[in-house]
Amino acid sequence: MPKIILLLSGLAIFLGCSQGQSPSLAPSENAKATPAKHTYPALPLPDFLEALLTNHLPTVKSIENQAFTKYCEANQVATDDSLNQSHYFRIQFLHDLFTSTGAYDCNMGGILKLPYFWHWTKPNPRHEIEYLTGKSQKKLTEIKPPSGFQRYKSLADIDRTPSLYLSDMVTESPKYRHPDCGDFYSFGWCSEREMAFSALLNLMGFESKVVVRGNHSWSEVMVEMNTAGGSKKWFTAKVDNTFDAVEFAEFDGALEVWRKDFGTTKTDRWYNEKASSKMEYELIKAIIITPQVSGRIEGSAIDFYEKLIEN
Repeated sequence: MPKIILLLSGLAIFLGCSQGQSPSLAPSENAKATPAKHTYPALPLPDFLEALLTNHLPTVKSIENQAFTKYCEANQVATDDSLNQSHYFRIQFLHDLFTSTGAYDCNMGGILKLPYFWHWTKPNPRHEIEYLTGKSQKKLTEIKPPSGFQRYKSLADIDRTPSLYLSDMVTESPKYRHPDCGDFYSFGWCSEREMAFSALLNLMGFESKVVVRGNHSWSEVMVEMNTAGGSKKWFTAKVDNTFDAVEFAEFDGALEVWRKDFGTTKTDRWYNEKASSKMEYELIKAIIITPQVSGRIEGSAIDFYEKLIEN
């Protein structure tokens, strides 16, 4: 599995609703931990994800401990540093939630199994998606776009913003159907997936942005880690949630330059405007996760990690 490291704004965000405190992140030599089942009250989306992360960290830690140790040794990072451990294991979980495994239609990867769909192609596969909410099923091409998306021809044609992507992700029943991949919740291709991923991480205190090269997008994150010698070192982490891949390297540039670089085209800048939008953040914080939805996602997380343990 890929390894990810991201910068958190504070340890306080790690506390989950169903636990009094975060579990210890000290690397363990024990066998892989079997994921335990948890229940959750109704919570705003960011709070639910914090609780979900906290509850499944022991399993993630047991699976990823060997890779984490190798990473630390290769990069002179302190293995026993609690903040380093928090960065590594918690962000691995977030990536596991959102990632896909390839850029082809209906590809469902990661815990949430959010399908990939190409966009702005002919024929456009999104034009075959049906909308399941309402008295009768209609194709998205038959539905007018919602407020804020008036420049698009139909609901099938919109570029899916973070709040839309994330709100669809947590409905109580699937909103969409495609003849080739059945029913599903949210969907998107690389830029839509990364906008949602980066927006959520920024809202939770990370520093993340969308990077575009050619016809592909990924998230890039600035990471500060504590070294074995007691100093601090910056890294950049390239998180690709389309191809389930992460690459990181020591950062040797100017941090303020990185923070201000949102791409060279209007499209690049629009992606990052949405990923850093205060309005989007407020919409995301207003998404409430019901016990029915949290139970579905909890079950998906357990299934995902049980399969990894078996393999």
